[in-house]
Amino acid sequence: MTALRSTGAGESDLARDRIYELLKAEILSGQVAPGTALSENVLARQHGVSRTPAREAIHRLSLEGLVEAVPKRGTFVAPLPSPREVRELYELREAIAGMAARLAARRGTPDGIADLHRIRDAMAEAVDLNTRGVLADEWIVCIDRMSGNELLAVTNQSLLDRLHRYRHAVMRADGEYFHTALGIRRRLADAIEARDGDMAEELAREIVRKVSHEVLRMLTEVW
Repeated sequence: MTALRSTGAGESDLARDRIYELLKAEILSGQVAPGTALSENVLARQHGVSRTPAREAIHRLSLEGLVEAVPKRGTFVAPLPSPREVRELYELREAIAGMAARLAARRGTPDGIADLHRIRDAMAEAVDLNTRGVLADEWIVCIDRMSGNELLAVTNQSLLDRLHRYRHAVMRADGEYFHTALGIRRRLADAIEARDGDMAEELAREIVRKVSHEVLRMLTEVW
């Protein structure tokens, strides 16, 4: 795991947040695999801090479903969701994506809409798979920000974190999905700009349904 050294001037919220961000990135990237044991003592020693910020970072990750405590055994990186759990997560994700797009059509600013068009155009030109993934995440964040609903954005980000490895696997494995979704995003950006909340919600839901279908198909083949 990536090391973080503290100056030791009282383990601050900054130390906790940085441990959280580093460990979360390692979990989402697969560098720290599902089932890996996590120790407050080891994390604290690796990052040069006391156990308190390490404990708080682990607790925060547990609230997001990325870490789980097993009684009498310890704390571990959570296993990948089962097909049933993935289906349930995507059902919730579809509802939230639709609501975010509807609110964005109502509340979006000219600057926000311009950002949405910029991201869409960049996605059309992107050939690198990692770049496509980063832009897809930026697209979601842009719509969530335009929704003007902070709780929605936080909830959506938590869902996306839990689905991260599956979403990006689809983009890597299925070029047809990417180009189909790009066409829907073009129409979605236009619907938000036209203040058409009904159309924006339906198109946002359609994108999530398509990636959900591909993810569940992949899981069925390997589960």
